Amino acid sequence: MFRKLAIAKGSNRCNHACVFCSEGAVHDGSLVPLDTVAQLLVRLKAKGYDAVNLMGAETTLRPDLPELLQLVRHHGLQAALTTNATRLASRELSEQLVPLLACIEISLPAADRDTYQTITSRDHLPRVEAALRNVAQVAQTMEKPPVIVINTVVCRLNRDAPAQVARLLAELDLQPQPLLHFIRARAKGRAVGGTLSLGLPECVTSFRKGVRLARAAGLPVMFRGLPICCLFDEVEHNFWALEALSQPDNTYLNRTQLTENAPIEERAQLDRKGSRAIEACAHCGLQPLCPGLHLETPDDPIIQPPDPCPTIEALSARLRRGPLAGSVLAERPAPTLPRLH
Repeated sequence: MFRKLAIAKGSNRCNHACVFCSEGAVHDGSLVPLDTVAQLLVRLKAKGYDAVNLMGAETTLRPDLPELLQLVRHHGLQAALTTNATRLASRELSEQLVPLLACIEISLPAADRDTYQTITSRDHLPRVEAALRNVAQVAQTMEKPPVIVINTVVCRLNRDAPAQVARLLAELDLQPQPLLHFIRARAKGRAVGGTLSLGLPECVTSFRKGVRLARAAGLPVMFRGLPICCLFDEVEHNFWALEALSQPDNTYLNRTQLTENAPIEERAQLDRKGSRAIEACAHCGLQPLCPGLHLETPDDPIIQPPDPCPTIEALSARLRRGPLAGSVLAERPAPTLPRLH
């Protein structure tokens, strides 16, 4: 969807206090003026970015968000928004924001009110359900509707969430269809007892239930936080998941703070997802769309990886030498899959 995506923190305020989130419910702090944001957008465009994803804390709490999205588009960039969607229960706000977006990612950590409140500290699930309907209905009126992503972070407090969320979305029967995105929580949070992460076997079980229910309902689904081999049979013919994994350029994202404390700070947000994605591409027989992984710092130009990049054959061989050595998965011939454009 995007060739090069910048992640921007659009607000330092949030109306939730999710157990796995480092932001918390912060309601003070000023926001960077739009003219400062405009300067940043000019820089991003000059560096080859074609999209900006506004994330939280909760960006919809920013009163000038419609103007900010218009500004993004004015500078020739596509706009994406990650939100808990509680304010989009307002049909009026949905009608203002959704037409300005190429992608909207809605966080939905549970599909029952008790678990939702346990995770977020707020009884806002009915609002989110209303928001889902609003977003889908507005998107239906658009010639080019945004991609709608339902983002479910899974930890030990909501291990049944993937299945619950898949079931809820099947019942809502939203059009255009949303893409489900299950994410394994890794961070330590506020929950009593320390780490929130599910163990690998528990997480595989949790994701598998959600993926199977989603596929039965015809819903596209992808996941993050598990090696691709854990659910290979579930995603082998899931073009959304494979295509997302075939874009390593979008797994190394520059985070741009839009708060007073760090107005235009750019730092690399690095994790291991990029290498896992490339390995998954190799295993599934896909050539990554963007062979270069971009790493950028405030003072340095874009740093390209060593040339030439590893070939698919080399990566496939690496997989066979790794933990999958000798397994059925490692020796399975790569399927022939169509590509999304």
